[in-house]
Amino acid sequence: MERRRRVRRTARRAAVFIAAALFACPAAEAEQAQGAELTGADAGGPEQAAEAAVEPELYALAAVLTDGDTGRILWGKNERERRPMASTTKIMTCILALEEGDPEDIAVFSPLAASQPQVHLGAPAGRSFYLKDLLYSLMLESHNDTAVCIAEHVGRRILEDSQLAGQGDSRIDGQEDGQTDGQGEGQTGGQADAGKSGQTGAAEEPQPEEAVEAFLDRMNEKAEEIGCT
Repeated sequence: MERRRRVRRTARRAAVFIAAALFACPAAEAEQAQGAELTGADAGGPEQAAEAAVEPELYALAAVLTDGDTGRILWGKNERERRPMASTTKIMTCILALEEGDPEDIAVFSPLAASQPQVHLGAPAGRSFYLKDLLYSLMLESHNDTAVCIAEHVGRRILEDSQLAGQGDSRIDGQEDGQTDGQGEGQTGGQADAGKSGQTGAAEEPQPEEAVEAFLDRMNEKAEEIGCT
């Protein structure tokens, strides 16, 4: 009888010890986790811990994230290094195409545009497109041949506008040289018109390289205007 009582007491004590151990384990794990967090915070500080938590996995050589309203830099990777414009050149190409061109214009691929390396649209020389359609190829696919085709087309418009402006200035200078009477005005106007038509007939269409050069000059002016230089 006494032996049975001793066995029961031993079983009860064992049950108490097991229950205490089960309740103690989660608390111990929580204390260990909290201690690890405190150790990490003490080792690197809260700022480094927060930075490590939000550091993006980015394979680009350089990048920057800015506040669009204030221009404040929120995050950057080599953001102070001067690097080539790369495909941001195509963004400038799109801006100039919208400002200097007409979306309904028809642009034709030249041999120069068609010879550009990949990534490209792959259109052959002589193929024509609406300018508005080429902008999708430029901005969504970043096609090199499309960029050159747009630069040629808009560059020709820029050269044509410059020629017309020069002819207008020459015509005004001729009128200011003293031919102010009715007969003189008629002669001056006729001569100017004849000269204009003669120049138009004799003028050759700009070569693709010339058109691209004119486009690049305007692009540099635009970059300086918006503070990209």
